[in-house]
Amino acid sequence: MKNKIYGEKPIDIVVKQLDNLGVSKWKINRVDTHSYQLYCVRGKIETTRLVDDTNLVVTVYADGEDTTGSSSFRVFAPYDEKETARKIEQAMQCARLIKDKPYSLVKDVTISGSLSPDIADYPLKQFACDIYDAVCAGVGGEGCTMNALEIFASKVNERLVTSGNVDCEQSYTKVFTEAIPTCTDQRQSVELYKTYYLADAHLSGLTSAVKQWMRQASWRLAAQKPTEKLDCPVIFGAQELYEMLAAIVSDSDFATVYSGSNRFSLGDSIADGDCPLTVTLKGRIDGCTGSRLFDDDGVIYRDVTVIQKGKVMAYHGSNRFAQYLGMTATGNSPCMEVAAGSVDESEMTSGKALRVYSMSGIQVDVYGDYIGGEVRLAVLYDGKKVIPVTGISLSGKLSEVLATLTLSSTTETLPRYKGPSAAKAEKLTVY
Repeated sequence: MKNKIYGEKPIDIVVKQLDNLGVSKWKINRVDTHSYQLYCVRGKIETTRLVDDTNLVVTVYADGEDTTGSSSFRVFAPYDEKETARKIEQAMQCARLIKDKPYSLVKDVTISGSLSPDIADYPLKQFACDIYDAVCAGVGGEGCTMNALEIFASKVNERLVTSGNVDCEQSYTKVFTEAIPTCTDQRQSVELYKTYYLADAHLSGLTSAVKQWMRQASWRLAAQKPTEKLDCPVIFGAQELYEMLAAIVSDSDFATVYSGSNRFSLGDSIADGDCPLTVTLKGRIDGCTGSRLFDDDGVIYRDVTVIQKGKVMAYHGSNRFAQYLGMTATGNSPCMEVAAGSVDESEMTSGKALRVYSMSGIQVDVYGDYIGGEVRLAVLYDGKKVIPVTGISLSGKLSEVLATLTLSSTTETLPRYKGPSAAKAEKLTVY
């Protein structure tokens, strides 16, 4: 294992120094990124940038009597062998001060693979320029423009090597945009923040998304704070549903369970009543750009259904805390798949309902049984008209809200989520 990586810099320098200093328990995470970036203002390309970056992080472990400690440091390009050795010695001193319960590293794992085969051969510069054209094709509307646009097209290679005979490597192409669609009239100028990740080279989907952003920005310009209290169901989009479920699922993480801070135990219901939610954590999901093969410790991800029909069915998480609980590590899974419902999203707005399009961030407190947040843009459907609204907030009891959920049959794929494109909820106070 050691000979295999000696010819690869800068890992070879670190491994030699680890051996020289008698460090027997360690891991090295290396991430190489080659990126082409475009920065645009008001539709014009202002700056282009070509970036090559290597991020190499070394973690050393010190085992004592019934304890394990760890400390990490980053290796920078100017470091020579002397400086690297000094950093290792400092890290070992810090690791000896940590008195965690003992645990072992992952052992004997070798895996290598590419996660973006559909776009792996797409030249980055051309890809970025084609994305720019696709975005421009979607921009429109009276008084509306794309105030700012940033495009990042990157090829990434990650490698993990440890003293436990682990050698894992994964490569992927990461392409995404950050955009500020803006609409202006004589009264005001408003903007929204939007992101879009590309899992393939089909850019028509991006153009359609941009058209939706521009429409939402125009709604935001026209939106007003309701003069009367709203009493109706609230429809969340896929992003809000993902953030809600990520908070709920974190309650079943090995680390949370080990610390005794989890609210739910195996078999518990997360809702005060029937709940349609079935959530499976996965390393890879088709179309999810956050898909990965293994975690930072070398655990190869395995699927685990954490919630089934609203009940907690399994715990999940990292190598260390799995050992503490006497369970099998699943890895810190990056993606979640949520079972779709039976109602088409368009049917959810057939009656009076509030459809949320932009929030400052949904707030979920599992232990406090709370859900809420500030809404920047929503649309009120009253059966006849579509009324943009802003300046409102939501709050409710999480367990009660979850029992009222209706999930859409239509689905959406985000970087780390695949599931219903919308969820209709009741028992939320709008104020």
